[in-house]
Amino acid sequence: MVIENLCPVCGYEMEEPPRDYNICPSCGTEFGVHDVNASISELRAAWMQSGPRWWSKTDTQPDNWNPLAQLATLDARKSMAHYPLMFTLWDAVSGNAFLAGVTLTGRALMVKESENDWWIYGVRPAAIAETGSTPEEACLRFHNRYKKVLFDISEESSDYEVFKKSVEDFYFQPDVEEETRWEDARKALRGAEVIPEKPFSELPKESPESRPPQIAVARLDKLKRFQSSDNVPDTFVMATAA
Repeated sequence: MVIENLCPVCGYEMEEPPRDYNICPSCGTEFGVHDVNASISELRAAWMQSGPRWWSKTDTQPDNWNPLAQLATLDARKSMAHYPLMFTLWDAVSGNAFLAGVTLTGRALMVKESENDWWIYGVRPAAIAETGSTPEEACLRFHNRYKKVLFDISEESSDYEVFKKSVEDFYFQPDVEEETRWEDARKALRGAEVIPEKPFSELPKESPESRPPQIAVARLDKLKRFQSSDNVPDTFVMATAA
């Protein structure tokens, strides 16, 4: 299914996006004309009052055409506001006579609270949340908030071993409520009950089993050599079924 081609009036998957005078064969809406002086809700109500009937006389009605199922798909897409994410972050942290590298493979729940209001809630590690006007901004601020936690721990740690243990303790503090919300969001995606919007529809998808949550703390100043393969880029993926 091409999400961007769904008609916002009836939910039919058009051949082209609903814009630039393209006409939906299902409900007959000509985008750029009919939606100029009427709202999507008004256009949908008018279509529903027609039966709803298949509009086009030139495009043959599909054998399995189901207008109510179309609308259900459209409503499901609208209700998709919780996105179960998995991510990998790497950070270098300077402390009391040590330099540490922290590789985090974690989980978070991205929530669309309203238009231009996105929140990302840490699941593993928990106790971190940030907001932004876009998902990208929320992720960036989330990473900065997480780095601030690492910097605070390093400042309070007398040596590397204390830092390592404190970071691991922080990581493994559970938040049962957020873990439950994360798992519910993943099940909804697995059951095709919802359709993610951009940019989530374009993220790689992996099963949780392929990316188990973990944290690794290494002492960098004791390494005898460094190499380019040590670099770990920040990555975000969507959690799906195995």
